[in-house]
Amino acid sequence: MSVELPLYKDLNKSLTDVLTEDYAFDKQFTLKVKTKTSNGLEYVAGGNITHSKAVVGNLQTKYKHGLSGLSLDVKGATDGKQTLEVKLADKVPRTTFIVGATQAPGKAAFEGSVGVEYKHDLARVKATVDLANGPTISTSLVSGRSGVLVGADASYNTEKGQLTNYNGALGYNFGDNVFLLQTKTVGDKMAGQLSASYFHLVNKGLRVGGDFGYTLHNNAKIFTLGTQYSLDPTSVVKAKVDSEGKVCVHFQNKINSGVTFGLSTQLDATNFSNDSTKLGFSLTFEN
Repeated sequence: MSVELPLYKDLNKSLTDVLTEDYAFDKQFTLKVKTKTSNGLEYVAGGNITHSKAVVGNLQTKYKHGLSGLSLDVKGATDGKQTLEVKLADKVPRTTFIVGATQAPGKAAFEGSVGVEYKHDLARVKATVDLANGPTISTSLVSGRSGVLVGADASYNTEKGQLTNYNGALGYNFGDNVFLLQTKTVGDKMAGQLSASYFHLVNKGLRVGGDFGYTLHNNAKIFTLGTQYSLDPTSVVKAKVDSEGKVCVHFQNKINSGVTFGLSTQLDATNFSNDSTKLGFSLTFEN
């Protein structure tokens, strides 16, 4: 079975989706509306109320022109963060060119970047130049064959003349089973954590996985274990527990073809006081 090589940042996507996707306990209420026009223009409008009673709204617009290979992704939020990404794919075989701009909250100027991705059967490469900070050159490489993956990721600040990030990974991906050993940056500690993770698609309705880490500078041992189970074609339950004693549960139900309801909670098993428990609701509408 052949598996398409991912970008370095997506090496562990199957597990990350199980452990983080859909959980909404960090917000009291989240609303999302998705719509798509007949010419392929997509809108995603949403908002949330945080536990501190702050209200944040956001809007995303996406467009992809199939014949030209041009795609556009624009995001804006009421907290002041704005992003723009333009991609041009396959004008050069297997290659995508990327131009991006970001406006951080509280800043008037946009920060720009340019990049290129190259995809081959045996390798996936991405290089990005952050024009505002340095400039900083970031590169990543994933190479693989017969399910065995080797990856590396590094950033170099040309102004400072030094590496600002570097990590590596070794793994096995055969679609329904993913094993990964990698280093992770912790704070300002590059390759400061050793991580071992596992993902298993047991069957169509059940997914399980875990991530285990060892932080080098303080000898801390951390882990997160999680699972996702489809009760029926419209309902999903997810659960996870971590080394800090946090227990999280998420229930999601597709009420009809256009409405999805979600309920998430986080409990601190080391402290059952009311202040430590978080509960969040979500509603998603789409056509």
